[in-house]
Amino acid sequence: HFSNAIVSHAMRQTAIQFYSQGLTIEGVLSTPNDAASKSGVVVVCHPHPVLGGDMDSPLVVAICNAIGQHDLATLRFNFRGVKGSEGQFSNGPGEQDDLAAAMTAMSRWPGIDRKRMGVAGYSFGAGVVIGALPILKAPKGLAAVAPPISTVRSISERINRPTLLISGTEDRVSPSVSLQRELDHVSGPVKFKEVQGADHLLAGYEE
Repeated sequence: HFSNAIVSHAMRQTAIQFYSQGLTIEGVLSTPNDAASKSGVVVVCHPHPVLGGDMDSPLVVAICNAIGQHDLATLRFNFRGVKGSEGQFSNGPGEQDDLAAAMTAMSRWPGIDRKRMGVAGYSFGAGVVIGALPILKAPKGLAAVAPPISTVRSISERINRPTLLISGTEDRVSPSVSLQRELDHVSGPVKFKEVQGADHLLAGYEE
């Protein structure tokens, strides 16, 4: 389902809907305007809605814009119970199902290359991405911005696909020092990026 196609810069933005366990989930799919072939796609998860997070959060939009500069499509969506998405927020398990449903929707979407799919998330959304890894087979790589330390600890010994972790030096929720410590014993394909001066909100550091 789609409507309200908006042309912006080199990307076409389309409001879409998909289904997660019978719930209608709303999202925005951005695709390259001039794609000569199928595009890879990154599904992006937003921060905690109790703290005001949704798919229009500035950092989520910035992540999508940056990915779009590499001629990749992006899907950002509202978790269940957030704004126009049906259902009730479940603080983790249901949101993992929503992410899995988003990946399935993209794997069937016209113009999307299902062999080039990735996932990204910020804060709570990063925790959802990491927590859902056991049920996600499609993503070839993932990016987690300011992920909860506990979720990183849970997968540190079984990272088996290219992973980018990002945290600010002034982040008190996901301290970069603590994150780096969790990665000291990781042998998988992991890159860590520290953003100097940024706190958990990364306000002013979106680019």
